[in-house]
Amino acid sequence: MKKITLLLVLLSFQCVNASGFEPVRPTQKYKVGDTGPSGGLVLSVSILGDSGVEAAPFDLDDYYPEHSEFGLTWIEAKEYLGNHNQLLDWRLPSIAELMRIKDLQDSGLETNMKESLYWSDTTFYNEDDEKSAYIYSFYPDEYPQVDSWVKSRPLFEYRPVFAGYKLSTRPVRRFTWVNHICDHLDNLSNEDKKDFVDILSIEERNEIQNSECSIEYNVGDVGPAGGWVFSVNEEGSHGLEAAPEDIRGQWFCHYKSLEGNALRRGLGEGKENTLDMIEYGCLGVASTVDKYAVNGYDDWYLPSHGELDLMYSNINEIGNFQKTGGRLDTMYWTSTTNEIYQNSLRFSYIRDFRNGWSNLAEKTFNFRARPTREF
Repeated sequence: MKKITLLLVLLSFQCVNASGFEPVRPTQKYKVGDTGPSGGLVLSVSILGDSGVEAAPFDLDDYYPEHSEFGLTWIEAKEYLGNHNQLLDWRLPSIAELMRIKDLQDSGLETNMKESLYWSDTTFYNEDDEKSAYIYSFYPDEYPQVDSWVKSRPLFEYRPVFAGYKLSTRPVRRFTWVNHICDHLDNLSNEDKKDFVDILSIEERNEIQNSECSIEYNVGDVGPAGGWVFSVNEEGSHGLEAAPEDIRGQWFCHYKSLEGNALRRGLGEGKENTLDMIEYGCLGVASTVDKYAVNGYDDWYLPSHGELDLMYSNINEIGNFQKTGGRLDTMYWTSTTNEIYQNSLRFSYIRDFRNGWSNLAEKTFNFRARPTREF
């Protein structure tokens, strides 16, 4: 019965994949020690709880066409999984995964593992340049037929694979299931959510912010990238953050027309202005901010006139701006230029964070700038 069960599992996935359809992901949630979709033990679960690794219910040699009571060589096991696997991703386990199976077995769970030596996928070349593989012992410590070197070394080097040793093999596979990210966040406070997302990828953090369980930010908070939040929408899920530090540079394009570009003043429009500056070769502070990255986030831009104005309006809630010193040290560039006034090709807009004064300044000044990003 066990032979038919796993073969049906394998064949059903083969047929689905061969016809061009992805197998339907199970909707059940799993935890370590559960019975997985293919009837074996779940060995591990991802941090988001939407994927895991499961072991097959029985050893591979139980399903091998030329079944031998002595098991399979490493090459036979590898070739069978490669030739009969297609997109199901059954594979040889790592040593860590074999150890996990042993831990679950020792905890009292049924694993159907034999008292035997098991192949892993970890290979190496020995001192004779012969390909060898690591194996793991599932013999009990008190088993009388186990040599002392096996008892003392459950993880050990074996002789070359081509020598024909036949051992046991337990396939494993990664599987995924339909899961909603909010299942992990609904019971967390806003601050706990922020701690939780620290271990996630940027893509996963963005997914959270676009969901109904998004983190709520307020002006003055530390933003997703570690900067200062200075604008948020009504829900607090999206907004603008200023980088945690300044950069410096010239605006460039002195006496050069951008042909009606980089004139935008509104919130969220600094990004297009910055792209205009780069396109027209104004590769001073715009180039610096375009290469700027912090905490893995590299989507920063030079703020527009309106964005820098809002930063200054919230100067008491957000920090780390240069507010004291000489005028040349407290000026901040915007990405907004002006081509209306006489000789205006020389100037772009700045704001003095010492007193809030805003005006046009020569593009050749080496002023501060504060990278900005949307979230």
